[in-house]
Amino acid sequence: MIVNATKFRSNLYKLLDDVIETGNSLKIKKNNNILEVSLKQKPRKLDRLTRHNCLNVPPESIIHVDWIKEWKNDLP
Repeated sequence: MIVNATKFRSNLYKLLDDVIETGNSLKIKKNNNILEVSLKQKPRKLDRLTRHNCLNVPPESIIHVDWIKEWKNDLP
């Protein structure tokens, strides 16, 4: 993304946060010169994952499930 110096100055923290979140570099144009802001090391994809509550029950209740009632022995 290329922005001019005025836009960079007015949105400084938002633009820097975007660089940190996405890992994409930011180019700033001033007087026909282009400056580049980038991360030294790109963030890992796993670091950007958000936590989801997928279970509708306490995790302990899944560990002690008795599956014998559900088991059907269809083998001859």
